Amino acid sequence: MKSLVIVCLLEVVFGWWSTGHMLVAQIAQNVLQQENPEVLSIANQILSPLYGPLTHGISSSFVESAVWCDDIKSYNFDVYNNWHFIDKPYNYDGFANATTSGEDILFALSNSIWTLQSQNYSVAILETSIALRYVLHFMGDYHQPLHVTNFWSRNFTQGDEGGNLFPITFDNQINELHALWDSCMGVWADDLPRPLNSDGWYNLNMWAEWCTGNNTKQDLASELAIKELSLWQYDTYRIAIDYAYYGIKPNEKPSEEYLKRGWKIVLKQLALGGYRLANLLISLFGQTSALS
Repeated sequence: MKSLVIVCLLEVVFGWWSTGHMLVAQIAQNVLQQENPEVLSIANQILSPLYGPLTHGISSSFVESAVWCDDIKSYNFDVYNNWHFIDKPYNYDGFANATTSGEDILFALSNSIWTLQSQNYSVAILETSIALRYVLHFMGDYHQPLHVTNFWSRNFTQGDEGGNLFPITFDNQINELHALWDSCMGVWADDLPRPLNSDGWYNLNMWAEWCTGNNTKQDLASELAIKELSLWQYDTYRIAIDYAYYGIKPNEKPSEEYLKRGWKIVLKQLALGGYRLANLLISLFGQTSALS
């Protein structure tokens, strides 16, 4: 039955880039609503000062706020672009100049978490609201395999920028490997319109249930047992090597087998990112009874 669902979904383009980030946040929200609604309430209070016109009316909820870090790129606010990646080299050809980036996802997450841990939310209103938006967004990026990898080879002597320079044949919208993974194998290649309407919320919650239904907390118990933030990158990096770069060459069309295999990984990573985000927020706000 699962394989039938995968095949059917791969025949239809629904929408991601923003949808994938909202799915991670939706999964976290579903967990918090069931297990710790007070934490969700605190998170919404921290986010709420930037709801409305200050975020152009499209990031006025916990879930939609997960996209804000990409939204600001539309206004040429590019100074923090490196924060979306960890350019850990995949360098099997042994290029001596393969290097990692400086400030990256781990830097951004660690500093944003420190802001939320150290500041009074009712005093540092703007700072904590922005910091939480960073956390919501970068927890999604951290679980996308091609956001933690940079492939060096004879074809990519300066790296492929996480698949952005790795050309593939797919469709008019997706022509490089990074976009294929960002769009969840093309399944979520078109953004859900924001602000979300009732249909958007319905679809998002349904898709979140697909992710968690195929990947329960019990299924991911070994991954969730790893609590150290800095260690999460290694599994994601390994997935990039074993799955994202395996079975495809530059300018090739992804095979049906590649897309099916990638789709399963995508569902798992979205679920894992959502569970970890919920756990992180509980660790940050679980002992906080008020904004003080």
